[in-house]
Amino acid sequence: MGASYIYGYARVSTQTPQGRLMLAVFQAFSQFERDLIAQRTKEGLESARARGRKGGRPKIKDSRIAKALKLYDSKEYSISEITRSIYPQESAEWLKAARPR
Repeated sequence: MGASYIYGYARVSTQTPQGRLMLAVFQAFSQFERDLIAQRTKEGLESARARGRKGGRPKIKDSRIAKALKLYDSKEYSISEITRSIYPQESAEWLKAARPR
């Protein structure tokens, strides 16, 4: 007929009516859980917005972008050097976090 799959230790075959029922139940639970996660995420974002919080990345100032592009176009600096010159504090924090202890 078609492809069949036998699930691990439970030995549920998708070739039998019982196996197809179990597969449908597993799929329904998976979709239900996915929908719950999406709903909670949406509600959490709405709640945060109501409290005045903004989501997403902070905007980069045009002056920083222009400086980074100028340094990059000069071909004298590496990407990490440009990043450190544009964001000295963030780069220092990142380097501290990246170092093995």
